[in-house]
Amino acid sequence: MRLLRTDDETSSDPLFAALRRRHPDVDVVLLPPEEPAPTHRATEGDDAEVRARLAAVELAQARVRSALAPLVPDLAPVAAAAPAFGGTEAQVRGLVRLRGTSEAEPDLVHRLASALSRLGWAARVAGEPGAVGRVTGVLDDVDLSLTHAAPPASGLVLVVLTGPPLTVGVEAARRWVAGEVR
Repeated sequence: MRLLRTDDETSSDPLFAALRRRHPDVDVVLLPPEEPAPTHRATEGDDAEVRARLAAVELAQARVRSALAPLVPDLAPVAAAAPAFGGTEAQVRGLVRLRGTSEAEPDLVHRLASALSRLGWAARVAGEPGAVGRVTGVLDDVDLSLTHAAPPASGLVLVVLTGPPLTVGVEAARRWVAGEVR
């Protein structure tokens, strides 16, 4: 680490020039970035944890379908819950997508959010209702995103459920997402 005087490299930086001009009585100390925390290394136990998280997303999917069945009777999974990459390529998370259609009903997005709330989801309508309505929610670390394209457009209802990311390492994550591990 090196110390810089105000007439060194920082003098050409517009941010520091303005700071010195407006606040000549303030001393600024810039610290080097911290070293990142060591990452979790994949172990044999990680496969069991990934399976448990997939099962949690699958259970959430069944609950969502039962809660929304009166409003969207044909809501069904596009595919079974499957692993997907998390926030990084070393992470995996459970993912399931549901698809269905709805009739033209007034205030359907709010009714969908209410049905999820009764089930325990922290659900809320995102944005203003209109041609496309959105509901977001969380229950037991599973995130929900529901999108409804109001008729006459299509009446399509899409639900995406995702579990929390789990760090398993790059190679293990690639194997899970590719379907080599079940």
